[in-house]
Amino acid sequence: MRWLALVSLLALAACSDAGVMEPESEATFSAASAPWLVLTWQETFDQPFAGESTVTPSGILHMKNIDNGFFVSGDLVGYVHVYGRAMIDLGTGLGNGSGTSVYQLTEPGIGTLECKWHSKIAGFPVFVQHGEFTCRGTGYFEGWKVKISGNNVNNPGIGIYDAVGEVR
Repeated sequence: MRWLALVSLLALAACSDAGVMEPESEATFSAASAPWLVLTWQETFDQPFAGESTVTPSGILHMKNIDNGFFVSGDLVGYVHVYGRAMIDLGTGLGNGSGTSVYQLTEPGIGTLECKWHSKIAGFPVFVQHGEFTCRGTGYFEGWKVKISGNNVNNPGIGIYDAVGEVR
């Protein structure tokens, strides 16, 4: 069960073939441009859909091809699939991950946020993850460029992730 929680919160999978749009460059989010909207929400783990993991003889956990699902509630409502991969040193508890995600949103309108993300992980097995996402919107969210920061500091090691998004 501990591995399931780890895999779920890391939400990792390689998905370069998933057809996710490439977000705009990070330069879009320069310090000089202030956000016109700031949103907060929580992502609560639903279930892993696929993936694989291996541990090397030296104690490095490799996870790839993961597609995890989370319910989104707060200023945004819907569901997010997070795809990617990660590596964690089981001796030190330190690691990192990266990938893409697709927010399928129903409120405040119907559309998606399609994102690239990276994260830093510390404290395995009751770990804390800090992530950064760069996204662009479709549908109701067309034209939105969103920079998301999030973590599970308030709920380490379990499937609740707090997020703040700046819309530009």
